[in-house]
Amino acid sequence: PLSEIDRIEKAGNITLCLRDGAQLCTASGGLTIAPRITEIKVRELIKRYPQTLDKGGDIAIVIGNEDYGRNIGKFASAMLVLTVMTLLTEQLGYRPENIINLRNATLDDFHKLFGGEEKGSGALEVLYGKRDRGNIFVYIASHGMADTATSKPYLLPVDARAENLAETGYPLDELYHRLGRL
Repeated sequence: PLSEIDRIEKAGNITLCLRDGAQLCTASGGLTIAPRITEIKVRELIKRYPQTLDKGGDIAIVIGNEDYGRNIGKFASAMLVLTVMTLLTEQLGYRPENIINLRNATLDDFHKLFGGEEKGSGALEVLYGKRDRGNIFVYIASHGMADTATSKPYLLPVDARAENLAETGYPLDELYHRLGRL
């Protein structure tokens, strides 16, 4: 939730600004970070967050989509994903083997992982059902778009076509439905 993000930023006294084209973002009283920062700087910032105990039963899913081709503009997710991966493993106690880390996920990848209306269960449901129940953390850095006719929101896999979201996008309500079942 946004309130939790705000709490973490306040605890670390930082503001990360990663908007395309932004040279620098300013924050009152906090540390200001330029859009392209090094992994070393990310690690320094992450160490400010409160460290938690081992989360052996928890699963994290991190998806970073960048290369959409000519149909949809590029999305700069590499820095965001690096930050999240560092936070998960070094501060929040997630085991690397419990992190599903996808880059440039296609619609087929979304269906294989989360399942789909006509595709049945996904790998996450199968994996989660075989272990002690823990938390599921999902982080997706990608474009999203709403269908202009229906206003239905979609996550955009790298092979999505803006003119045909119903067939090539992954419905956000489907993701919520699949996660809610778990």
